[in-house]
Amino acid sequence: FLTNLFVNAVILYLTQKISYLKPKYFNIILAAAFGALYAVAVFVMKFGFLNTLILKLVVSAAMVYIVNGIMPLKKFLRVLAALYAVSFLCCGAAMGVSYVTGANKMPSVYGTMFIGVSFGGLVCAVIITSVTVFFASRLKRRKQSRSFENITIGLYDKSISVKALVDTGNLLYEPISGYPVVIAEYESIKQILPPMFNPDDGGQCQNLKIRYIPYNALGNNGGLMVGFVPDFVKTGGRYIKCCVAVYNGILSKGNEYGALISPEICCNDERSKTV
Repeated sequence: FLTNLFVNAVILYLTQKISYLKPKYFNIILAAAFGALYAVAVFVMKFGFLNTLILKLVVSAAMVYIVNGIMPLKKFLRVLAALYAVSFLCCGAAMGVSYVTGANKMPSVYGTMFIGVSFGGLVCAVIITSVTVFFASRLKRRKQSRSFENITIGLYDKSISVKALVDTGNLLYEPISGYPVVIAEYESIKQILPPMFNPDDGGQCQNLKIRYIPYNALGNNGGLMVGFVPDFVKTGGRYIKCCVAVYNGILSKGNEYGALISPEICCNDERSKTV
C-alpha cells in the first residue's frame, strides 16, 4: 500500500506540474491513497472485474477528480491524458530498472504487473521519471518563453489594455483566494488606479481590494508585492480569475511589454469564462 501511495502521489504531482495546475498536496495524498487502495483490492480480493480496463479508467478519472474537483470536460481529458503519459513513462523507467537489475515479477501501480523491481529500484524509476518530466517541461517552456498576450484589466468604470509576456517563471499565487497573479508595471496601469494608490504600500484606497503577495527573487530571500483584485481581466475573449500585482519599476527595457502572466492564465480553462 505504501509503495503504491508513494508512486501515485509522485505521478499525480508531476501531472499537475505539466498541466500548469497548482499542486493541491492534501488532495494529491487523498487521490494517491484511493489509487493505492484500488491496487491492493485487486490483489487481495482477486475479483476479475476489478482488473478490467473500464474500471481502471474510472479509477484514474476519479483520482483526477479528487485532485482538481469539477473542471471543463476538455480540461479534464487533457489532465487525464497527462496522468497516463506520466504513468507510462514511470512504467517504462521501472521496466528498464528491472531489466538492469534482473529482478523477479511483483505487483505494481494500478494493479498492473511490472517486471520485478525492488522498492529502491522503484525509487530510481520515480527519479528518472521526475527528471524526464522536468526537462521536457523546461523544453516546452523555453519554446513558449517569448509568447505574448494582450490583456485588458478593468477596475471601477475604467479599463486598459496591456501587452503581457507569458512568463514561465511567474508562479505567484494570491494567498487568500489562490488565484494566479498578473504582474503589471505601475506606469502601464496607473490610469485605472485611484489617485491615492501607492505602488509601495497600497495607499489609502478604501474601495480597492488590496492584497499583499509574497514572492522570492534572485538575491532577495522574500518580500511582498502590493496587488489588488480587479473587476475583471480579459484575454483572448475570456475573463480570467486572477489578482494583479503592481510593480513599481520597468519589466521590459525596450517597453516591449508592460505585464507578466503565467502559462496557467493562458492555458487553464478552469479559471476562465468564454464570452
